[in-house]
Amino acid sequence: MAKIFSAVFFISLCLAGYSQSHINFRQSPLDSLKKDAIGKKQLIYLFFTNPGCEPCRAMKNNVFTDSTVAGFYNRNFINSIINNTGKDTAAKNICIRYQIVRYPSHLFINGKGEVINRTSGYRNVAGFLKLGKETRDGITRDYYSKLMLAGDYSFETVSAALRLEEPALLFADSNYRCRSQEILDNYFSRQKEGDYSSKESWTLLKNYEYNPHSMIFQYLVNHQDNFVRQFGKQDVDIVIYNLLDNYGSGNSSSDRYKNAQKEIKAMDIPQARVRVQFDEIMDSAYRIRRDSLGNWNDLVKKANELILDNYHMINRFEINDWCWTIYHMINRFEINDWCWTIYKRFLDPRGDISRATMGMICQWMNKTSGFEKDYEFEDTYAHILFSLGKQKEAIEAESLSLDHAIQDKADNKTIDSHRRELELFREKKE
Repeated sequence: MAKIFSAVFFISLCLAGYSQSHINFRQSPLDSLKKDAIGKKQLIYLFFTNPGCEPCRAMKNNVFTDSTVAGFYNRNFINSIINNTGKDTAAKNICIRYQIVRYPSHLFINGKGEVINRTSGYRNVAGFLKLGKETRDGITRDYYSKLMLAGDYSFETVSAALRLEEPALLFADSNYRCRSQEILDNYFSRQKEGDYSSKESWTLLKNYEYNPHSMIFQYLVNHQDNFVRQFGKQDVDIVIYNLLDNYGSGNSSSDRYKNAQKEIKAMDIPQARVRVQFDEIMDSAYRIRRDSLGNWNDLVKKANELILDNYHMINRFEINDWCWTIYHMINRFEINDWCWTIYKRFLDPRGDISRATMGMICQWMNKTSGFEKDYEFEDTYAHILFSLGKQKEAIEAESLSLDHAIQDKADNKTIDSHRRELELFREKKE
């Protein structure tokens, strides 16, 4: 009898341990979850995802499988995933009902379906635990809204509130009318002009401001020297460039996009000029790739000159560190795609890519892969190195790529692909 009891107890412990190795997401209909929430007096946590959401995949692999996260959420919430594939009518209707505009989104609702707290975006283990604990303890968006309505626009309250709000970037098509922009406008309207370039104001500006027409961004553009003295020219250039880059992105056929392009071209500031010139270079790259109109070598040389001519505007490093500049100022994912395209053309029998051009993009990828620590960047870099006859360096880069793919819990197909590439490099095969 004692042996049977011990065996049952051991099995129970194993099952309990397994149940805490990941968040238990239920697949029941929402109405069923709401009934359980009322009976158990618990909130429902809804994780909104879609098939193409990489941050969602990262949370599933790296956050939901954390034992501390799993234990906390399994004890305190009824959990469910809403996967908006576009084909599931129920999931689509829930997304419409709760006005989901970004993935991943995190909603906490009660048994009546009322939203108690919500936010969006990737959260690491610590951030996701904090979100759950604060929601459980009543520290929600409404909590911060009440503090601000009562006149508390301290930096601590405002920054905490903005962490939960949807970023204003998502509301560019509606002239940035949203809660986060309202919070920012109210905060800066209460500041004295001398405080616009304070450390607190700068933190909010660089992390949450996306509206190029806002008072604080206009002040930044017109008083750059004030901010440069405080935070350095490189950081100031990065913030201005990134905001303009976001403003000039989106649906290229929309009126907002066309107006944004005109406004950026009309701006007489160095960051706007660099952005316009790089856009022109990228457009040329797409034309070469699509229509074979132009020359890759000339285009890469032009890009090289653009960065060399403007590196002082961006940072204090020597010319041979201009790759650091392109990493910071230009979308590094575009650089990766561009370099991969040039690499593939280099292998083409037509041979219209020179080794000098390959040498330049090799330097670019050396910088971007080194700072990004991303397995796709490292894979591109490895292939470029191998094409230039640098087998040892290519093997090292591809080994790093494989290690990071495993650490990031990439899918098996991706990991196997990197293993095959590594073996080919070792065998001196392209």
